Amino acid sequence: MKYHLQFTYLLASLFIAFIIAGCSSSGPVIGEKDSVEQIIQKVNARTGIVKTHKGYGQISMDSPEFSGQGSIDLRIAKPDSAYLKIGGPFGMSIALGLITSEQLKIYDGFNNVLREGETTERNLHRVFGMSVQFDEILDVLTGTAGIEPLEGSGAPTRTMAGSAYGLVYSNDFGSREYHIDPDYGAITRIIERDKAGAIVYDISYRDFRKVEGEYLPYIIKVMRPQQDESLSIKYDRQFINERPIDFAFSVPESARKIEL
Repeated sequence: MKYHLQFTYLLASLFIAFIIAGCSSSGPVIGEKDSVEQIIQKVNARTGIVKTHKGYGQISMDSPEFSGQGSIDLRIAKPDSAYLKIGGPFGMSIALGLITSEQLKIYDGFNNVLREGETTERNLHRVFGMSVQFDEILDVLTGTAGIEPLEGSGAPTRTMAGSAYGLVYSNDFGSREYHIDPDYGAITRIIERDKAGAIVYDISYRDFRKVEGEYLPYIIKVMRPQQDESLSIKYDRQFINERPIDFAFSVPESARKIEL
């Protein structure tokens, strides 16, 4: 009986210790005493946590030229490659894209047309339905954007945006504001304004979850109010740093080819 009681007490103690350990937190990545330089360093360290990325979910786009939604299969290999497949009802492929820093291929499933050309802002507009630069795409779509000062802005102003830290860069042409979650050390919002204070673009990251030990957003939204454009992605599943990553790009032989 004595040994049975000792074993019971030991088991109970281990169970309590396990629960406490599971509920404990390692603390926020960014502390109240961190300097602006330390905050920037910690946030920018996130840009390197994703080498490859696979994401599956839903995408919606809205612009004066196009509005629609569908499923998305997105695969990224940093620093210069992205593959995406946008699907519609009944397994239909609405669009297929393979994009590198130099070349892109876009397949229009509705019209059975393959468009090929250089990776320019104009051509990327055909993929995302809005104006984007290639070097913005990979970090934005993986939720690992870093802090980039505006040219000629000097040191940022430190603010509080709710429970998040804020860093604001300003120059003669406008401002760029970063909202940073201290728990994850991650950017949750980027707002750029022109010199009149009007929003040029607004990027938000929400619903952070742990993926292979790293916290990534599951909801990403990009808005350009002046162009009346928006793009939203809601991931159902994400996988990072898996190799090899498949960029199989296959279109029907009957597809009509157009040079962009």
